[in-house]
Amino acid sequence: MLDKKNPFDDIAIAANYEQWYLGEGLYADKEEKNVLAWVLKKFSDPKTMLEVGCGTGHFSRWFETLNLIVTPLDISMKMINEARNENHLNYLVGDAVGLPFSANSFDVVTFYYSSNQSLSPQTKRYCATDNGIYSSIKGTRTGCCSRSNEYCDCR
Repeated sequence: MLDKKNPFDDIAIAANYEQWYLGEGLYADKEEKNVLAWVLKKFSDPKTMLEVGCGTGHFSRWFETLNLIVTPLDISMKMINEARNENHLNYLVGDAVGLPFSANSFDVVTFYYSSNQSLSPQTKRYCATDNGIYSSIKGTRTGCCSRSNEYCDCR
């Protein structure tokens, strides 16, 4: 786990996080889902997904509506507790440094707004396909990353 304090461990932030998507974040939510849908089309028929940095599960629930089998993970127990109140997914607490999965466990691994997680060779190995990691770092860049290349821009 990281040594510095995670702002999402604040119960007030975690409890009110989903409200942002219903107000000022409504447009961003729509646009981000459009980008995510576009990027997912780049992969050949993905079935399983690891979502690192799932927060309150906002996108986890949406990914599930796309018929993906989602394994959501976040470093903040407070955010995970909020996520667990929303649906039945098996939300896990952890970070990208020491994931408890075998290599090639998922078709797609996502890092979405995960400022405290890093896309590393260790994380890439959890992806079953050569082209199967999507990354959007703080919403500033969108793309696909393959296990064989450090970063492949999809835009």
